[in-house]
Amino acid sequence: MVNASLAESGLCIEIYENTNANAIVHCHSPYTLGILIASKFEDVIEEAKIIVGDPIIIENVPSDTVELASSVSRCFKDDRVRAVIIKNHGVVAIGKNLDEARSVVESL
Repeated sequence: MVNASLAESGLCIEIYENTNANAIVHCHSPYTLGILIASKFEDVIEEAKIIVGDPIIIENVPSDTVELASSVSRCFKDDRVRAVIIKNHGVVAIGKNLDEARSVVESL
């Protein structure tokens, strides 16, 4: 695990154990969250969709809980999903490597 805070390490462990992810980037992007709050965030720019895939938006639950870890991990069962946006919290992205996962977050 790289740069996983202690409070959210359970989230990363759950994703690694239940998906094909080799890398995870979790951030609290004010830009992504601002767009989500300001609009419906339904459509990702077509060019970005190549990198982002089909992002899923889920409700926020307290950090470092089994519920949050399970909710996010379940979203990644679909191979088209490379990013999960947690309302009022942040973004979790996966990839084959850190560069790919980072690119997903940047494209959002």
